Amino acid sequence: MGRSQGLRRDAGRGDEAGGGERPAPPGQDILKRLEQARDQLHTRGLDTRDTVLALYSGAGFDAALTDAAARDPRVLLVDLPMLYD
Repeated sequence: MGRSQGLRRDAGRGDEAGGGERPAPPGQDILKRLEQARDQLHTRGLDTRDTVLALYSGAGFDAALTDAAARDPRVLLVDLPMLYD
């Protein structure tokens, strides 16, 4: 079986397993992963002082992530209203 055939089959299963429900809004776990990636780039010698961590979501963001972004100007949350206003 070719690789693309396996991907299509798996995607179909994922859709059925999800039951058509919307995904949960992104939370702080995603921000933590981005922070870790930024920190790894810094340890490799890249200047990350002015790096902005941007997160995009069509489902909004959870309250903890929104609070974290409000406290840190280097975190940008982009939702649908921001894109279309």
